[in-house]
Amino acid sequence: MLATLIIFTGCVKSNDLIGYKLEYEFLETEGKYRINGVEYYFVKRVSGRSKNAKYDSYYVVLTNNDDLTFEAVDSRFWGSSLSSDSDFVIVEYGLIEQ
Repeated sequence: MLATLIIFTGCVKSNDLIGYKLEYEFLETEGKYRINGVEYYFVKRVSGRSKNAKYDSYYVVLTNNDDLTFEAVDSRFWGSSLSSDSDFVIVEYGLIEQ
């Protein structure tokens, strides 16, 4: 079986200010995304405003939860529960330029 491998580096819009970005793979024959040996079905961009923030921000995440919200990602990012065994991994974070 021949597998095609495509490497992505995020979903950047031209007016975003990128805080950080990680590379991940798309396994075309399987329709999955992979980072650090873990596979996910979805790549999602969620955006909103963190509590007490002056600007809107965004996250690009790999996840198996298609219903993942900005609030869930944001609270884990800024809280103490961010771990490598979570149901998503943040591959990009940044601010949305106004």
